[in-house]
Amino acid sequence: MHCDLFGEYDKLLRVRVLGHDIDVPEKNSLLRGFQFAAPATISYGQFCWNGTCNNCTVTVREASGGDAKRQACRLDVHDGIEVTAVAPEIKRNLLGDTMYSEACGISRSLQSSIK
Repeated sequence: MHCDLFGEYDKLLRVRVLGHDIDVPEKNSLLRGFQFAAPATISYGQFCWNGTCNNCTVTVREASGGDAKRQACRLDVHDGIEVTAVAPEIKRNLLGDTMYSEACGISRSLQSSIK
């Protein structure tokens, strides 16, 4: 499949974000994957897309079991990545997108508890 924004990709990868699975295109950064999942909001978020603003900081569970802070714009997606915490700008944009919330099974009560 091809889209100028997401480049060439053949498959979607499963990523776990705040306890919910989403599918994102391979060969993309995690922030681009968030944009794929929630285009109506992430596209207009306050992100620099080049690693200087820190508005896309996420906490990722490493294979060793520890957690590490990373910038979603600089982190390549891979199958099974688990994001345990996100920066307020990502949270605001992901949870503000009804399609994302419904696709991930995030109820309104859960949205309230995450915010």
